[in-house]
Amino acid sequence: MHSRQEILKANFKDYQKASKKGRKELLDRLVPVTGLNRSYLATALGNYGNKEGMEKPPAKGKRKVRPAGKRGGRPVKYGEEFVKVLTRIWDDYGKPCGKLLVPMIRSIIDFLEGSALPNNFSSRNGTAAQ
Repeated sequence: MHSRQEILKANFKDYQKASKKGRKELLDRLVPVTGLNRSYLATALGNYGNKEGMEKPPAKGKRKVRPAGKRGGRPVKYGEEFVKVLTRIWDDYGKPCGKLLVPMIRSIIDFLEGSALPNNFSSRNGTAAQ
């Protein structure tokens, strides 16, 4: 009996070139011989011969390739200064949820604009004035 690696090496090219029906028949034949799980065997035959660390082909579709070291995520909506002030207000009111915080802020917005907020801050549009 051959080792599992020898069996994989002998059959991986046939598996990779075969149609779906051909792959099914090949798996049906090799599962009892190797004693491997069917899904593992399919993965092993499909990936056999690929070198580790090999570059993956570029993604299909319209996805942009992100520069190395840069993470994705939502774009920044509010400036740093606005977030600091909002966090302070939220903390002073006992950290309520946003649904409860909005009416509280609306009731004191004129007072906050006059005294507590920085000069270049505009609460009407939610961002620091440029």
